[in-house]
Amino acid sequence: MNGEARSRFSEAVWIMCGVSVFDYMLFGTKLGIISSTLQYEKTPVFKFSEYLINTFAVVAAAIVLHFIYRHFQNISKTILIIGIITVVGIGGISLAEVLGSFAWYNNFSRPSKEMPEIPLSRDGKNVIVLMLDRGLGLQVPYIFNEKPELKEQYDGFTYYRNTISYGPYTIFGSPALYGGYEYTPEGMNSRPDDSLESKQNEALKVMPVIFGKNGYEVTICDPSYAGYSYVPDLSIFDDHPEFHCYNTIGRFNYFEDAGLSSSDTSARIRDIRNRNFFCFSIMKISPVLLQETLYNGGLYNESISSAGNTEGVITADALVQQWYSTSVSSGYNHTFLESYAVLMNLPKITSVTDTSENTFLMMCNETPHSFTILQEPDYVPAMHVDNTAYDVDMEARYTLDNVTMQMTTEDQITHYHVNIATFLQLGKWFDYLREQGVYDNTRIILVSDHGKDLGQFGINCNDQDMEIFFPLLMVKDFGATGFTVSDEFMTNGDTPSIATAGIIENPENPFTQNPINEDAKNGPQTVFYSDILHIEDNNGNTFFPGSWYSLDGDPHDPENWKYLGDW
Repeated sequence: MNGEARSRFSEAVWIMCGVSVFDYMLFGTKLGIISSTLQYEKTPVFKFSEYLINTFAVVAAAIVLHFIYRHFQNISKTILIIGIITVVGIGGISLAEVLGSFAWYNNFSRPSKEMPEIPLSRDGKNVIVLMLDRGLGLQVPYIFNEKPELKEQYDGFTYYRNTISYGPYTIFGSPALYGGYEYTPEGMNSRPDDSLESKQNEALKVMPVIFGKNGYEVTICDPSYAGYSYVPDLSIFDDHPEFHCYNTIGRFNYFEDAGLSSSDTSARIRDIRNRNFFCFSIMKISPVLLQETLYNGGLYNESISSAGNTEGVITADALVQQWYSTSVSSGYNHTFLESYAVLMNLPKITSVTDTSENTFLMMCNETPHSFTILQEPDYVPAMHVDNTAYDVDMEARYTLDNVTMQMTTEDQITHYHVNIATFLQLGKWFDYLREQGVYDNTRIILVSDHGKDLGQFGINCNDQDMEIFFPLLMVKDFGATGFTVSDEFMTNGDTPSIATAGIIENPENPFTQNPINEDAKNGPQTVFYSDILHIEDNNGNTFFPGSWYSLDGDPHDPENWKYLGDW
């Protein structure tokens, strides 16, 4: 290679490196939540204006870099040295953080090695609080209309249609669910001397400590953000060694019946993750115009097969779901399967005894959170899904009492699929509890931390879809019969009061000594919206500023919602 060729090659590398840093730092920085295998929760889609702006910016950056290289060689060398040192430094710090987090995850945050066990007694009282992350209360009537057999399985349940949460995401909406009204966003911010982490941990302990002190055998599974960690840090309950604590998500292998062991699945996921780290970095430094192609629906252009597994090996297309339309897909959503398999195995881990001991279970499950296309009409995972024959006349199919639930976008359809799949699997567990003779003496609360802004019902305020504040709340009391719908105004902050009602005398928060009751929901309610939803960002003593809204009256009526301002 002659001198001129070497110079042009060096210049090309110089420009490519500069443009890559430029792309990485300034474009495609808010693509949403990403999984451990580097798949985004929502496939990145860029607007035409973003393509245009980025293309002009890349061309401009390349021209400037070319000018500097040609006319200011000494400066370019200095910039190059500084850039290399900076990139190596930042890269080294980032690598150390990733390796440290991954090591912590592997060593301390895997699903519990011991098999989880849910104890229930035939002669005592059993209380179950099942938090279904992103369970959508507004979809319940349509789910039960499509599957009327659920009303028999959910005999004794009351569905509370007028239920709100106080925040749009788990970080904001779950504390009040677990601990009551002292842990709404307003309540959390009113204690600025305590960290958000400590208040989250405190809220998680409220019900277990109350029931434990009153002689109940306490079991806790997957407590949301315990230790302010995505994978719950069960050590927050170390001061109560009598509690039985488990992380169940990822504990069960959905592919077991297909002859694939957990180690087979884990090995394939590890291979995918290692490959995708490199491919992800290539995507992130590329111009926006190329990023969707390089991302390739989360496959990063890995060669795929037509089968979900080949000779006992999970193929790439089996662990990443590709959507070809709102009715057709291929592959599985692995995150969904990790939670869905827990629901499938609930009968297996339920231990029923002929004792009079009282039991309390507090469990979180994320099946409704991990949206995916499932095979209709049974709403089960499948390697190849084709619902074309079923998805006809969607307007008539989802019109109930003259109200049509919009089912046109991927978000709307996939969220409906995972919610109905959750109800179908829980219905099987409830049948099992009946067979074992523990259904009638068990109080069951199905509740979620928040809803989702899917635009299905047109409940808007100040350009904000308020459906994100509509969680699930369904309650079956001891000995209750029939399936009923209540118009009583409720919030997910009522959960501790409902759980303790009639069985714990004068319940009070063991950490603040304030009474556990529903008084705070009388009158107008104040809810909080913020999109700073990650615990690694919003982890001070109070939540970062966001938008505040008030509700006075029927939450289904947009006129009853008022925007209060941002602070």
